[in-house]
Amino acid sequence: MIQYQESKLFLRFQTHNKENSKLFRKTLKLLSKSKNLQFSSISLPIERKRFTVLKSPHVNKKAKEQYEIRFYNGLIVIKGNFLKKELIQSIHAFMSSDLLVKVSFCSNLCSN
Repeated sequence: MIQYQESKLFLRFQTHNKENSKLFRKTLKLLSKSKNLQFSSISLPIERKRFTVLKSPHVNKKAKEQYEIRFYNGLIVIKGNFLKKELIQSIHAFMSSDLLVKVSFCSNLCSN
């Protein structure tokens, strides 16, 4: 009876730059393909935060500046038989400075 561990790694990421989001997904897809792992990527809704600032501190209430910050969110699921520590270290090498990643790990013990 051979026992192996079926594992899932969930990566939820958030970034300000859309290109970094695409690059992160592409590199993780290539990494999972090279290690024979199943890869799936889900785009989550874009979060927008809007700020309004008065131009003039005194009289002119109608003179306003509006700013917007966009957060691009995504979820990546990697399935397969892998060592968690090695995979997370290789993922950490691909991360850019403005990328926020939250990692969740789930494993099931299966037998043949």
